[in-house]
Amino acid sequence: MYPSLKKEVFNVPNVSSIPNTYVLPGLDSTRTLYTKDDQNFKLASCGAMTPQGLAVTQDHIIISAYCHTRKHNSVLYLIDKKTGDFVKEVVLQGRPHAGGIAYDPIHDMLWVATSSDGIASIASIPMSSLLAYDLDAIEPISYLYQYPVVSLQSSSFIAYYDKCLYIGLFTNSNNGAIYRYSIMEDGSLSSVNVTTTYSRNIREIAQPESVTLIENRIQGLAMNDNYQFLSTSWGFLNSQIYVHSQTDDIVTTFELTNVLMKEIYPRQLEQICVEDDDLYLLFESAAYPYRYYPLPSVDYVLRVNINSLVRE
Repeated sequence: MYPSLKKEVFNVPNVSSIPNTYVLPGLDSTRTLYTKDDQNFKLASCGAMTPQGLAVTQDHIIISAYCHTRKHNSVLYLIDKKTGDFVKEVVLQGRPHAGGIAYDPIHDMLWVATSSDGIASIASIPMSSLLAYDLDAIEPISYLYQYPVVSLQSSSFIAYYDKCLYIGLFTNSNNGAIYRYSIMEDGSLSSVNVTTTYSRNIREIAQPESVTLIENRIQGLAMNDNYQFLSTSWGFLNSQIYVHSQTDDIVTTFELTNVLMKEIYPRQLEQICVEDDDLYLLFESAAYPYRYYPLPSVDYVLRVNINSLVRE
């Protein structure tokens, strides 16, 4: 049904030291936290975690997920990149959709789409904090930086490229948008202080360097020095990945036309990311709300070699 997927993932001899696929953890049960007041937490088991965001570091595959019933705190899963073994859950603050995550290799920092006071926001967590986190302490992890992103209704997807964060808004019908934010030398985002209209408090918000309107249903973005990848997904329709050759101005266009190539993938492709010469794909179709539909479900993170994907 998906010949390119079979060729690029399952029929490719694995000459690398890392797997072509990674089993999605936590689909049946995830250790997390539950609270009624955001202060007194209890250990809990959630069977409705839905994968959303994906990031890859030198040593780990990281996946974000939210509770579909909105009862439990959202989480991050850490997977050993070389062995594929599950390492741990890390519990996030609150119950955000956690629609995207991105890794900053210069500052060894993970950025997560969160929410603050009902406003879309972006938060950073040092990798050292993720590795040291212990769920048995019965507390969510702390954030180093957190910025409201007041221009966006939600942070649907995130990508890192060349010392910048790209935060995108997914829409079904109208144009979405991608905001580009510069990362400062200390790992923070370029920001500005504003006075909020509803509370008159001064808040520090992330200040974008540029804003680009994009077509609807764009679900993911990934870039390296050679290519730009855009993914689209909606409901039970097939997902698609569009590939551009990277040029000096391509990071300001994000178009689905005039592409180098387009590939068809199974439904509900959530996030894509690039690390070295590989493109990683995360699907949500195997999560509790969707796995019983009579359509293919993908319960793996897939690693696609970019050179085998792009057939110029």
